[in-house]
Amino acid sequence: QDVPLPPLVFVHGLKGSHLRRKDHGGRKYLSVFRLLFGRCCSCCGVDQFPLPREYDAASGEQKHDGLVSDGIIEDIKLCGITVYSMYTPLSRWAASNSRKLYHFHYDWRRSPLEAGAQLETYLEQLVAREGREGVGVQ
Repeated sequence: QDVPLPPLVFVHGLKGSHLRRKDHGGRKYLSVFRLLFGRCCSCCGVDQFPLPREYDAASGEQKHDGLVSDGIIEDIKLCGITVYSMYTPLSRWAASNSRKLYHFHYDWRRSPLEAGAQLETYLEQLVAREGREGVGVQ
């Protein structure tokens, strides 16, 4: 009897997830407009997504600016045509190898400590949901 392989959890790199407005859902990063007109990142000379430099006095946490992660950037499309695949090949590989793949996405602009705490919670929930130990993190 084959033992099923544990699910994989993919954690994207810097600038690897979309960001949207929490209040109305409008996507801010990554949009085709920003790609076409060079306003996708700080390499263009202007930081389009600066974080508040203020911290909450009670918790010590960095204040939020209303943007939240909206999933990993799988493909970049222009007029419905994929012009670049970022993480789609990984998803295809997992599917072709009968591996469950979960994507942990986070606001890559914020503190790594904050993202680490969110990842820990995500993994705990995943292990509880899967009903077994041994979630592979790649």
